[in-house]
Amino acid sequence: MDLPLNRFIDCACNNNLSALIISGFPDPEQLTIAWAEINEQYSEAMGDSTHKLYVTLFKEVTALTIDLRQIAALIELLYQVKYKPFEDRLNSLLFTNFRFEDNRTKELETCTRLSKSIAVKIDLKTARLVAMQSGNVDKKKPTPEYFYSVLITLSDHAQYQITDSVTVFEYCERVKRLGQYVDKQKQKQKSNGRGSHR
Repeated sequence: MDLPLNRFIDCACNNNLSALIISGFPDPEQLTIAWAEINEQYSEAMGDSTHKLYVTLFKEVTALTIDLRQIAALIELLYQVKYKPFEDRLNSLLFTNFRFEDNRTKELETCTRLSKSIAVKIDLKTARLVAMQSGNVDKKKPTPEYFYSVLITLSDHAQYQITDSVTVFEYCERVKRLGQYVDKQKQKQKSNGRGSHR
């Protein structure tokens, strides 16, 4: 599967089998057979890896949404009362170290501004979820958005941009490895007796 991913996407989403041509003039039957073989290899290589990716993204969105609701509730309460456990929890959720004493109102306003970055994260991850979902509705015909949403998730994990010029093999391998990494993290959390926070 040394076919570049962008050509695979063109075939899968647009039925453009001419994207498979490297040289010469193969007839349509040859292209159809070649595409069927590539598609079968792709399905075998992916297994349920994309489903794991979807579930992970869904959990992240849920956890961030819960955090954001807690932050909003805590800020509202702390405008009315001074209560150290609430202040500590708010600092913990926003990764801040406010004392909430002399500049209390100003610090709470800063907390509100900081919480907006979590809302942006939720929006971005939700958009990826929607793209992955629409790509999975008809498994025979995924959308380009589906593939690009997975590429963004892979780039986030690798911490550098992975483009659609990678081969289909590398794309499948990266999705599988991310799935394995997620599984290992779950195992660690179970052995440490902790649930996942983010």
